[in-house]
Amino acid sequence: MNGKTESVQNARFYRGAAQFDLLNTEGTLIKNVDLGSLAETDELLIAQHEIGELAVITSNELDDFPLNGTLLINQYGQDVYGTLKYQTTEESFSVADGHFVVIPPVHGYPQDDETWDEELKVLSFVPDFGRDVIVLWNDLFMRNGQKRIVFLLPPTRTGSYRAGGAMELLQIEPRIVATAHSPGTTTIAGAPRHFLNNDSSELFPLLVNDDEDDTVGSADNADTTLGADDDDLMKVNLKLSMRGLTSWDHLEITPSSENIRIYEMSGSSPILLPLNGGKFTTTLTDNNSIATALKSEVGLDIYAEAMASSIEETIEITLAEADDEESLDVRELVTIGPLLKVDLVPDYNRDGVIDSADRGKVTDTDPFRWWFNDDDDEDAVSGDDRTGASSPDFDNAVVDSERDLVDFFPLFIDLKDLLSAIDDLSTIEVKLTHENSALKFVYTDLLPGDSGDYLRKSNLTTGYGSNFDQAPGTADTIDIGTALSEAFLTKIRDEDKGVLLIEGASSSSSILDKPLKLEVSRSGSQLFEFEMPLRLGPVTEMYRVEDFSQVADSNMSSITASGEPDLYPDSLTNDKTFMHVHGFKVSQDDSLAWHNEILKRLHQLGSNAKFVGVTWHGDTAPDYHKAVYQAFKTSEDLNQRLGSYSNITVAAHSLGNVVISNAMEKHQFDPLNYILLNAAVPVEAYNINDAGDSSNPTEMREHMTEKGWKDYPDRVFAADWHKLFPSNDARSELTWRNRFASIRNRSYNFYSSTENTVQNADDNQSFVGLTIDAFENMFGGEKFGHRGAWVNQEIAKGHVFTEIFFDRSQGGWDFNGNQNDLEQVGIKKPFPADSDSYRPRSASETTDMVPTNEQLAQFGFFKRFDTYDGEKVYGPIDDANVLPGITQTQSGASALASQNDVQWHMLAEAIPALSYGAGANQVSGMKENFDLESLTEGVGIYWPESIREHSDWWHSDYQNVSLNYVIPVFNRMIEIGGLDAD
Repeated sequence: MNGKTESVQNARFYRGAAQFDLLNTEGTLIKNVDLGSLAETDELLIAQHEIGELAVITSNELDDFPLNGTLLINQYGQDVYGTLKYQTTEESFSVADGHFVVIPPVHGYPQDDETWDEELKVLSFVPDFGRDVIVLWNDLFMRNGQKRIVFLLPPTRTGSYRAGGAMELLQIEPRIVATAHSPGTTTIAGAPRHFLNNDSSELFPLLVNDDEDDTVGSADNADTTLGADDDDLMKVNLKLSMRGLTSWDHLEITPSSENIRIYEMSGSSPILLPLNGGKFTTTLTDNNSIATALKSEVGLDIYAEAMASSIEETIEITLAEADDEESLDVRELVTIGPLLKVDLVPDYNRDGVIDSADRGKVTDTDPFRWWFNDDDDEDAVSGDDRTGASSPDFDNAVVDSERDLVDFFPLFIDLKDLLSAIDDLSTIEVKLTHENSALKFVYTDLLPGDSGDYLRKSNLTTGYGSNFDQAPGTADTIDIGTALSEAFLTKIRDEDKGVLLIEGASSSSSILDKPLKLEVSRSGSQLFEFEMPLRLGPVTEMYRVEDFSQVADSNMSSITASGEPDLYPDSLTNDKTFMHVHGFKVSQDDSLAWHNEILKRLHQLGSNAKFVGVTWHGDTAPDYHKAVYQAFKTSEDLNQRLGSYSNITVAAHSLGNVVISNAMEKHQFDPLNYILLNAAVPVEAYNINDAGDSSNPTEMREHMTEKGWKDYPDRVFAADWHKLFPSNDARSELTWRNRFASIRNRSYNFYSSTENTVQNADDNQSFVGLTIDAFENMFGGEKFGHRGAWVNQEIAKGHVFTEIFFDRSQGGWDFNGNQNDLEQVGIKKPFPADSDSYRPRSASETTDMVPTNEQLAQFGFFKRFDTYDGEKVYGPIDDANVLPGITQTQSGASALASQNDVQWHMLAEAIPALSYGAGANQVSGMKENFDLESLTEGVGIYWPESIREHSDWWHSDYQNVSLNYVIPVFNRMIEIGGLDAD
C-alpha cells in the first residue's frame, strides 16, 4: 500500500460507532471492537474520513458466511484505474491488489428531508485472507452529492446492529482542482497555477510554495503573509454536526512539522493561523468566526501550505470535551503528501545558468516572454532573419543549424522529488502542453548549471536530441504534447538533469497568452498539473523601431514603431537604451531582420536594456556614394527623435557609422557610449595623426592614392583642396580629416584585422582594373561584402566609369578635362601648332607652384565639382586675385561650401579618403579598440571553417555568423553599456 499502512494505527472509532476489529494490511490485530448483534435486514452505514489513510475493518464472526460478490475500485493501477467493477460470483472474482475490497467513502448523512443521490449495495467476500475484509479509502473523486454504501448481511445472520456515531460528525476534504480540469469540483478564489488532481489514491501531492505569486521579490514560502493571488494552497474543509456533541467545545489544529503552515481566509487573502506550542487552539462555545463556520453547512475552510519537500505530513484535527481538554473524544488525521518541489524554471535572467536566482520569477503578472522561431536560418554563417519566412525554422523536425539556436530558450523540468519516489518510471507520464500547440522542444543532457552551453559553446558534437547523441545545431525537435521519454525522466531522477530547449512554433502576427503546462499522470490518472505563464509573439514586438527612411526619400512609407513593445514592456527593462544602426544595402524589411537578430543575441546574453532598431535609407546599391550622402542627411534629424531616450549605448555597423558619427559631431546627438562595428569610415575622420596598421600615416596616404596620381604633388588632389583655404573659409571643411574627432572619448572601435569589405589598400590601387564585373561583385555580394569594396569606391570617385553606376561623378581621382579650366591649370597641346586645345599636366609638369593656389581654388586640377543650385564652390582665396571667367566671390564660395547638403555631397562623391577604413584598423584616441579577429581567439571559440573555408572575421560576421562563435563581441557590448543591470 506504498507506505500508507503505518497511519492505520492512528485510526480511532468513537462512541456510538460500529464495533469492529481494526487490522493493518498484514492482518495483525490493532484493536478489537465488539461487532454487536446484527439482523439480516439491518444496513451497516459506515463513514471513513481520514484523508489518504488506510483502514481495514474485519470481523472474526463472519468467517463462515459464504458471501458472493465484491465491489472494487482498483486504486493501484494493476487492473482498471479508478473504475468501479462489480463481480457477482466468487468464481469470477479477482482482486488486482491481493486481498482488499476498496470502497469510496461516505461523507455524512443527508438531512431528514433529503434523499441519497446514489446508493451502492454490496455483498462482500475476499478470498485467501481468512476473514471478511472491508477496506475504506478516501477517494475524493466520488465526494460530490449524497452517497452511501449499504452492506447487506447474509440472510443466515441474526441479531441487530445500531449504526451511527461520532465518525460522521467531522468531515474533511482537501482543496481540489478547478472545474475546467476536473468536472464537478471547485477551487479557492483566484486563477490557480498549480493544479492538484485528486483522482489518485497513490499520490496526493502538494507542491512546495516556492514560486512568487505576490511579486514582493521573494519566494512565497519565505513570506510572512500570502497575497490573494497565491494558488499553491490545499483547502481542508471541516464540518461539525452538533448532534450529541453539546459538551465538546475545544478545537485543536496541529500540523505535524514546520514543513506545513496553515491559514484561514479573510476575504480573499490567506491569514496565517497562530500556532502556540505548535498547534492552533480555539473554543467553539465562544461563537467566534471559526466556531461559527465550523458549525455551518458550508463548514470551516483552512488552507495548508507546503514549506519544504517531505514524503508525508499530517494535520491533526482534535475535538475535546470542555471539562477535560486532555480527553480526545474525536481526532482525525488529514494526510498530506508527498510535499513536492515541482517547477518549470527558465533561465529568467539569461545568464547561462538556471539556479535559485531564476526561481519564482515567472508569475501570472509577469509571464515568461519569448518570440516565434519563424525566420529561416540555413547554416552557421547564413540565414534570412526576417519574420514570417515561407519555410520557417520551426516548421520541420530539426534545429536549423547552430545559427537557429538563438531562437530557443532552456527550461529546467524540476521533478526530482516526485520521480525519486517512483522506481518504475514506465508507470508515469510527464508531458508539456500548450493550448495553441505553439511550442516544440529539444532533449538535452545538460545540467541546470550548464543550461546556456548550447548557445555559448562552439564545439559541441553530442548530448542533444532524442538519443542525446546529436550536436545542438542538428538535433531533432519534438512537438509539444509528446510525453517525455523515460530516458529523460531517468536523467532528472538519477543525474539531476532535466533541461529542454524550447522554441516558439508559430508564424502568427498576434501575441499568444497561454501558459506552458506540465502534466503528470500515473497509470492513466493525472496526479497534478503545473503551469508556467507564457507569452509568445513576433520578435518585432520585443523592441522599438525608429525609421528615418523618409528623411532621404519622402515617398517611402515609415515602419516606425516607437510605442512600448507589447511583448516586452518597459517595466521589464532597466534605465539603459541600446540602439542598433545597420549599414549599406539594407532595405526597410532587411533592416528589421538585422534588428531582430541583434535583439535576440543581446537578450539571450542577459541585456535588460530597451532596444531600439534605427532604420535609414541606405539601400541604394550599386550607388554607394548616394548612400553616403543619405547617411549624412539622416544624421541631421537623429537627435530630434532619439535624444529623449535615456542612457544610450548605440552600435552602428559599416556605413551606419557615418549616420551616428555625424549626428554626434554636428547635430547634438549625445549617447553615453558609441560602438563602431566594422566602420566604413576613414581613420582620418577620427584622428588625422593615426597610422592605422601602417608604420606611419604617410604609408596609408600613399596606398590610398590612385596609382595614376602617385607622382603628383598632394596639393593638386581633391582630397587636399581644402588646404588651400584659411579656417574662416568654409571650403577648408571639405575634408574627412578630423571630421568626427571630438567623439573619440566615448567611442569603442570594434575592427577586424582580417576585414574583407573594408580591407586595407595595397600600394597599387588603380581604377583602371575595375570592370563591370568587379562592380557587380563589389556591390552585388553579401551586404556590401566584396573584398576591398570600400577602398575601391574611394578610388572610383570622379572617374567617368562611375557614372554608369552612380548619380554623380565629380572630383576624386579623375583629371579636369574642361578646356576653359585647362587654360589655367593644364598645358597647351603642342600639336597642331595653331591649336587652342589644352590637356592636363603630367606629374613632371606639376610642381609646388604650378598651377598656383588661386588657379587650383578657382578651377581645380581634378574633375570639376558639381554646381549646386547653379552656384559653384570654385572661387578666389582672395577676391583681389580673381581670375578671368570666374564670377563667384570668396564669400559666395565659402557660403555655398558651408551648407550641409553641399558638404555631404562632396564628401560622399568627390573627396576621397586618404586613410584606411576604421573597420580594419585601430584608431588612436578611442576609448578602446577591439580586434574582432583576436577577440575570439584563446577563449574556446572554434570558427566554422568547414562552412566558410577560412578563419577570417569578415565585415558582417557579428550578425551573420552563429552567436556561439561571436559571443565575446556581444558580451563586450553588454559590458560597455551596462545593459545587463537590473
